[in-house]
Amino acid sequence: MNKWRLAVAVFVLIFSLLITGCEAIWSSKEDESVPRPIDRETEATLKIAVEVATQSMKEYASYLRTQYPNVKVEFLSYARLRNSTQSFDSGFEQWVEEKKPDIIQFPMLKTFEKWVRDGKLLELGPLIKADDFDLENMNDHVIDYIRDKGEGKLFGLAPTFSSNVLFYNKQIFDRYHIEYPHNQMSWEEVLGLAGRFPAEGDETTKTYGYHHGSEASTFSLIKDIGRDQRLSYVDTDSTEITIDTPGWRRIFEMVLNGYKQGYVYNNKNPFFKSGNANFDDYIMSNMFTTGRAAMTLQNFMYLNLLEQKKIPQSSEWDIVTVPVDPTLPTESNYYRVSDLLGISADSPTLRAAWEFVKYANSDEVSKMKSKSLLDSQILTRTSHLKEVNGRSLEPFYMLEPSTFQEFTFTSSFDSQFDEMASEEINKILDGQQTLDEALKIIQRKGKELLAAESVK
Repeated sequence: MNKWRLAVAVFVLIFSLLITGCEAIWSSKEDESVPRPIDRETEATLKIAVEVATQSMKEYASYLRTQYPNVKVEFLSYARLRNSTQSFDSGFEQWVEEKKPDIIQFPMLKTFEKWVRDGKLLELGPLIKADDFDLENMNDHVIDYIRDKGEGKLFGLAPTFSSNVLFYNKQIFDRYHIEYPHNQMSWEEVLGLAGRFPAEGDETTKTYGYHHGSEASTFSLIKDIGRDQRLSYVDTDSTEITIDTPGWRRIFEMVLNGYKQGYVYNNKNPFFKSGNANFDDYIMSNMFTTGRAAMTLQNFMYLNLLEQKKIPQSSEWDIVTVPVDPTLPTESNYYRVSDLLGISADSPTLRAAWEFVKYANSDEVSKMKSKSLLDSQILTRTSHLKEVNGRSLEPFYMLEPSTFQEFTFTSSFDSQFDEMASEEINKILDGQQTLDEALKIIQRKGKELLAAESVK
């Protein structure tokens, strides 16, 4: 009996030692994934790659210096790469290799995705867990979107994001006894609603049902509706123009009907192409701003400006979500995560870099920013900014980013195609050609533009 008890005791002791050893090994491995904390005596230089060192970024740096006075912050701008003759991606890679920044504010999500695939970014999950960093009060859709781009892991955080909503003027709707728009309408429903407003008056007095925006061209609305319905006018291998199709034709017909009948405003001379650089004029060039359009699609910056300038119609408007594809009613193509911060995996100052990223995404910063409507983007952390003057901001947060991978080429191709297509559409409106003729011309000229761009 004593021998049996001794054997059991020895077994329990050995098992306990094994478990302890395993725990020690696991803890050791976990510790290795978390950079050692820094203190006020730590000396380091933190290099941060940005397109522009915004006031917000400078404020984050100032905070870091108050906590860690011996950590210097240096901002490195990659803005000049936009004007380079080589592609941005290759130029950016070379620039980063030369400058070796510790933190990168990613200019495009595809660049972020490439860095994740190449193993060049620090996974933030272990640090988030070790510091008990609160993700619960950050917008789930944004966090899930970044995690999706990181192949299931978080390699970056974004304190803000951009999203559009549909603004509507309640006074105009009430005047004509038309029901207000609601969340998750289709484009057919929105333009159908716009078509119920009488197109009365001349060019200086007419009230429109819908204005797509001051910077929007004649083609912009058609292009955006197509994107929302997962259509691209360039095929995935970038060798063919695919706009002369039944899907695109249906959208052309829907928008052309709005232009012809006068309930959709046709912006033949988009604001920024007019040579006018005055921002106040830009805001006032939107028919919605001046009370002459019942609806417009705009972002958080526009909401801020309506509030700040106290435009006469500012008390008579509200917002709902952007129009959606009825087959994908929870998705939006208007999400932009352009403030995404990632940490270079080979940075010699990993912990200082994390302290910067952590503060930029903190509850403290969110609370501070929620008191001032100055940002063009909306806060990812939702705790402190749920409404503005009684208007719920839920439509900005409600939808999730679309999974549609839109074709992207150079900005010069996009602008040239837009200008060419707008010109051909206006010829239809002027009675110079039919839609059939215009689609064939846009298809042919688009292919020529694509070929010219490909040989550059």
